[in-house]
Amino acid sequence: MILSKVQHISKFVCLFLLLAGSVYGQQDSVSAPVKEQKSPSGAMLRSAVLPGWGQIYNESYLKAPVIFGTFAGLAGGVIYRHTQYSDYRDRYKSAVANPVYGPDGKTTTGTYERNLRLYRLYREFYRDERDRLVFYMGIAYLLNIADAYVDAHLFDFDVDGPLGVPSVHASVSPGFLWRDATPVLSLQVTF
Repeated sequence: MILSKVQHISKFVCLFLLLAGSVYGQQDSVSAPVKEQKSPSGAMLRSAVLPGWGQIYNESYLKAPVIFGTFAGLAGGVIYRHTQYSDYRDRYKSAVANPVYGPDGKTTTGTYERNLRLYRLYREFYRDERDRLVFYMGIAYLLNIADAYVDAHLFDFDVDGPLGVPSVHASVSPGFLWRDATPVLSLQVTF
């Protein structure tokens, strides 16, 4: 019985405080402008879906074309090198399957051996270059996501205050130490 009365009284007090705050509260005539905040996880997910989208979300409009261009260039390089790799792989397979024999019919010609070495060399070169560009693309992808995440965190960072290094004053004064009769040069730096 007493517990139920205490609960009713506490509900009444809470209700009174809520209503009193909204009824009797004054509105501030001077309000500071509220800066928009960006969601770091939202920017990160946007950049993960489409590189550069997180930068557009963060209103970093100059970064987005750089990221698009980087990915387009890397993707073009990967496609070109994969095409070259496939071409030389097929040439090498064809050369191994159809050897060219010399006049004796038992040994291959020097041109055939040279072409076989070149096809293998070019095949390995373009495969390695393609794989290297895929690695660079992965690094660029991760940096794109990290940039969007950090940029969203720093979106509402205020840089309107005094910027720069504090002024430094240095003074050099020559002197003379009277006990030892030694010349002295002192440097005093204040910030």
